[in-house]
Amino acid sequence: MSSNDFEQVVRLMPPPGTNYFKRQSETIFDNLRYYNVSGTWVSTLNWRCDIYVYVSGVAPNDPRFREKGGVITVMIVHQGLLEMPPTQGTSERTDFVQKVLASTSLSSIKQFPATNSASQSGDNYQYTINYQESIPLFKNHGNEVFMFDAAYKDNSTLVKTKQTGSEVTNGVQFALQYQKRVEPSTSYPLVAFSVLKFVNPAAFPVTLDFQSYEWLRPSQQVYSQVYSKKVALDLNFS
Repeated sequence: MSSNDFEQVVRLMPPPGTNYFKRQSETIFDNLRYYNVSGTWVSTLNWRCDIYVYVSGVAPNDPRFREKGGVITVMIVHQGLLEMPPTQGTSERTDFVQKVLASTSLSSIKQFPATNSASQSGDNYQYTINYQESIPLFKNHGNEVFMFDAAYKDNSTLVKTKQTGSEVTNGVQFALQYQKRVEPSTSYPLVAFSVLKFVNPAAFPVTLDFQSYEWLRPSQQVYSQVYSKKVALDLNFS
C-alpha cells in the first residue's frame, strides 16, 4: 500500500532511438502457494518483474569492452503481493525470502530498500526507494552518446512486518519478515528494486535465477521448499 502523499516515479525507459537497450517483463510466480513442513498452506505469493538492460560507455561488440570502461546495467523493478489465509498464525518469526542470482560474476550490486531502512510509527514500517543514476547511452546507430537520467521512486508500508534487503554473492536477497501474528487474514505488498552491473558481454546470455522460500522458525533453521524460475537475458537488441 502506498502513501497518498508519495508520488511514484518510474523513469527507466530512455527515449525512442536509444541503442543497446531493452525492457523485459516477467511473471515470476503467479499464485504460488507456500506449504509448511506439515503440508499446511500458509501463504500465497504473486511476484512479477520489469527488467531493464542498458549498455553504456562502449558498444557491446567491442573486443575491449571492459578495458574501455563499458558497463551492462540491469535494473529490476519487483512488484507483487503476499497473502495469508484467514487462520494463519506463527509462534515465531517467519521470513518470506526472495533471491535473484546471476549465472556470472557481477561488478556491482545494490538492493533497495536496505535492511533497517524503515521509518517506524507504532506497528507501521514505511520503506522508501529513491534511486537515481546518470547513464551514458547510445543513439544514431551507436555513433552518438547522450546522458540518460534514470530514476525510480516508490514506497510501501508494512504492518507488524519488516522488510530486509541485502547484496549476496552474485545477486541480491530481500524478505518480508514478520514476528508473532494474532490478527486474521493479511496482505503484504512486495515492493523492491535491484541494480546489477556486468562488465563482460561475452558472458551473455546470462541466467537470472529467481528464488523464493519460506524460512520457518529461524531459531530451528527449518525451510520450506525452494521455488525457482530461471530467466535468460541476452544482448540482442531489436
